This record gives sequence, structure tokens and C-alpha cells, in this order.
Amino acid sequence: PSPDAAKSLRSAIRQVLGSYGEHAVYHRRVKQANWDRIHDALSPHTNRNQLRFALDRGRADPLISQHLGPLVREEWKAHLQMVAMRRALTIHMACIRYAEQQDDKRLPPELGALMLGYHFSPGTVLSPTSAKKVPRDFDDWTENQQVEWVNSNSSFIVLPKQKLPVQESDIILFEKPQEGDGKHVVVTYGNNAAIPERIELANQLIMEQTGRSLADWSKEP
Repeated sequence: PSPDAAKSLRSAIRQVLGSYGEHAVYHRRVKQANWDRIHDALSPHTNRNQLRFALDRGRADPLISQHLGPLVREEWKAHLQMVAMRRALTIHMACIRYAEQQDDKRLPPELGALMLGYHFSPGTVLSPTSAKKVPRDFDDWTENQQVEWVNSNSSFIVLPKQKLPVQESDIILFEKPQEGDGKHVVVTYGNNAAIPERIELANQLIMEQTGRSLADWSKEP
């Protein structure tokens, strides 16, 4: 498409991605009006039925892929990163609330401890790119079983033995590299910021703060 059409297409894709919450394009049918917006941005390169199939199924014929695929992949990747950042911040704030309620003001030793106070839904502990899923009968489990599952399957690691007040530059929690996009991990800091850091930088910062590497902290139990 022309530069103007590509710009319009990016805008339309962003609207589609935000239409139905965290997962729009690949998991739900999008309103016809949004399909029409994207189609108009691409026209005359494709037709509505081809486009609907391309986005619904996450694939396309070569003609559509040439014009649409790279933009969809780029916007979808950015969308998933934003979801991971929101989830990390939700956990981050739960850690702070947890610490405020403790006599010693210490952050939780593991994320499972947060489940005892129902600070967030269990799905929050999983990156949107994680292959893991919350068991359907999770709510029927005992508290100990829920805590164990979160500690064993969470996509995020809270650095233990920290207590309030934390410094603005202190890392509170981070995303396991095997759960992210392969190049970045979401890191939250004491100033309540969630940033997708390059893995190399995240490893350096975590080493400086804890003396242990990102890979060491992220080992599966």
C-alpha cells in the first residue's frame, strides 16, 4: 500500500487489537466495521473474505501476506508486550500492597503468597505469550494447591528479601526470558514503571542487584 494507506492500515489494526480486550485478532471475531476499515486501507489488494480469513486464522495467501502480514505481526507483537506490561504492573502493585500489610514491610517471598489474599486472578501470572494455561478447576483447588501452581508456573519472578521503602531503580519483578518474545523481558522498578528491557540489559541489572543471573533466577522448579 501507499504510505498513507499503510498509516491508515496500522491505525485500523490497532483499533481491531483493542476492540475486545487483551486478545482480539487471533481469538475472536471482530466487528464488520473494523474489517471494512482494514479492507479500505488495503483495497484493491484483497477482498473482505480473504482478509477475514487472514486475520481470523492468523495466516494469509501470499498476496495478503505481502501487504498485511508484516503490519499485523508488528502490531500484534506490540500488543502482547503491552499486555505483559499490564500484568507485570498488576503483580507489582499487589506485591507493594502485600508488603504494606506485613509488620516487617517485606515483599512476598514468592508470587504464590499473593494468591492467599486474592490480589488478582491466576491468569495474571502468565505472560500472554506463555504456552501455559490456568487449569479449569483452579478455583476448586485448596489454597496450598493454588499457591504451589502459581509458584511453579508463573511467568514472572519477584525478587525476594526486599522491603519497603524500595528505591526507584530497584527491580521488583521480571518476566522469565523463556516466557517472553525472545528478545525482551518485562521488568518492573521501584518507581512503579514496567519496561520491556532487552534480555542482555535485564541480565546485567539483575546481576548487579542480586549477584545471580537472569537465567539462574528463571529456572523452572
